[in-house]
Amino acid sequence: MPFEKNPQLSLFEDNIKPDGLVRITGKALTKSQLRFNSLVNDIRKLSEELEILKVELPKAFGEFMEVVKPLEEKLLETYSQLIKEVDEYFREMKLTKKQKEVVQEYILFRIRELPQEPNTEMKAIYNRYSDMPFDEEVETARQMVNERMTVVMEEIYGVKIDFDFDPNLSEAENAARLRQQMQEKYGENFEETVFADNSDGAKAARPKSKKQLQKEKAEAARQQTEDSLRKKSFKAIYMDLMKAFHPDTETDPEQKAEKEEISKKITVAYANQDFFTLLKLEAEFLMQHEDRIQSLPEDQLSYYLKMLNNQKGELKEQLDELTDRFAVVYNGIYRTKKTAKEFYKSHKKSIEAVGKDIEMRSKLLRRKDPADRKMIVDGMLNEIDEAMIDSIFDM
Repeated sequence: MPFEKNPQLSLFEDNIKPDGLVRITGKALTKSQLRFNSLVNDIRKLSEELEILKVELPKAFGEFMEVVKPLEEKLLETYSQLIKEVDEYFREMKLTKKQKEVVQEYILFRIRELPQEPNTEMKAIYNRYSDMPFDEEVETARQMVNERMTVVMEEIYGVKIDFDFDPNLSEAENAARLRQQMQEKYGENFEETVFADNSDGAKAARPKSKKQLQKEKAEAARQQTEDSLRKKSFKAIYMDLMKAFHPDTETDPEQKAEKEEISKKITVAYANQDFFTLLKLEAEFLMQHEDRIQSLPEDQLSYYLKMLNNQKGELKEQLDELTDRFAVVYNGIYRTKKTAKEFYKSHKKSIEAVGKDIEMRSKLLRRKDPADRKMIVDGMLNEIDEAMIDSIFDM
């Protein structure tokens, strides 16, 4: 998906060279300045992509479901019919003990793999061959996931948190729910908060070494410097912008109205502690003040880099969660560069091909020819094995 470059998003940008490097007239940029430009460019792309996909993915998914839902409902019926045919085959055909085990495992596997929760008839078939009823098995699996998540969270953060895994949601959506739960309980920066709250208790049994104490002292000093820089740089940017874009500095009505709009954005960003928005607004001002750009202190720039890194990480998390939620259309259209029409057509053909394959297997089962037994059972075993291999690669 193409994204247009906005030349006003980089603090240090004077012009863009063909190789993508940014230069200040007559001077090479420092590594920190180049890193700043790179981060701003990454954030711009991520922000634009996120805004586009927030609109386009739900829309594409809605259109996709209109096309494939009738086909998937028909495919579900076809799979259900196959399971009934296999159930009948198991009960009526003379099979060896080993063959019975494979067919029985295949029935359970196929019901578990249905694209939606099995209906009453499918659950009844499942319960006939399983040691544990379907609903009880699902609940047991859910509890196991919850217990494992509790252990993992305690190992990582040293705290217990009750999390209710939802099997109807994707892994990314469940992870997002867990993160939100942690943020609600411990605050936005819950990792730092929880680690700080639990570090003393975890290490109480062993006295801290001189090296550890020095490291902690240095970290505390660094944090204090960062806090000071944050307050200083944030307020400094705000004051500079308000001076540069104050409406009273203009007599031209059109430019005065424009500055009024910008000053409103500056005030809102400052009130919300929205560092990145202030940086973007300051960029428009600093683009015309190259001498100030070159005199920015390294420690202040280092703080900018940290804030931008955080911003980039947050945007990537949001993008990953969004693309995972609509993975079928994101992978099928945006990653393959196909048009929606091409993707819908190819997906439709895939579903129809699967349906025909299932119907052929049902027809073969209905023949109940003893000569077909080995081929049928081997085919079932291959399907189970392939599914297990796929699940390993998906982990």
